[in-house]
Amino acid sequence: MLVAFQMFASRLSGLPFSFTAHAKDIYLGELNPGDLLSLKMSRAKFVVTCAGANRRRLEKLCPPHTPLHTIYHGIDTSLFEPSEDVGDASGGPRVPLILSVGRIVEKKGFDYLLKACHRLRRQGRDFKCLIVGGADKHSETIERMIGELRLEDTVAVQPSVTQEELKQIYERATIFALPCLVTDNGDRDGIPNVLVEAMAMKLPVVSTDISGIPELVQSGVNGLLVPSRDEARLAETIGA
Repeated sequence: MLVAFQMFASRLSGLPFSFTAHAKDIYLGELNPGDLLSLKMSRAKFVVTCAGANRRRLEKLCPPHTPLHTIYHGIDTSLFEPSEDVGDASGGPRVPLILSVGRIVEKKGFDYLLKACHRLRRQGRDFKCLIVGGADKHSETIERMIGELRLEDTVAVQPSVTQEELKQIYERATIFALPCLVTDNGDRDGIPNVLVEAMAMKLPVVSTDISGIPELVQSGVNGLLVPSRDEARLAETIGA
């Protein structure tokens, strides 16, 4: 909608415009019926997107005269840096904490994280799992699954927090897991910022091999990637 206003304002004023295309702007057909996305790119001075995977998709639609740039999102590395004095104040062994962060929407793959937690519990593993994220369309599904899988004592869902509070949660975590997926309507993440934050906090990360995530996480080098919608592989990788 914003780009439509930009096109209209550009035609009235004669001034050029540019826009940034995020995942939903690219992959959700209802936001760009017909050839609207190609039309917007044809009239823009240039177009920016935040992942190489997004750029490759746009290149198929982008007119040859429109410059197309990939600019990765950054984070505040002065904030997301592990503290030297982090530890268990009680001096006792800590129960491993699996952390995941994101809006409670289907494309984050929280369903599969819960199924993986269920498998790990059946194996007798002792751990906790915390999902931090704002309530959204998928919240009721996640709460229902926690009950159905009898994970009430293992998995907790916490509302969104400030970045400073989130850093403290990262420091409590043992591993970060975000099993992103492509939904049936094509919605997906580009490169989730929380993966970048977790890696900056020197947490082991497990995610999936979709979209732009492999541009950040090189499996076996700086993290581990599993196929999306595969709770068995996810559980195996988290528990390794």
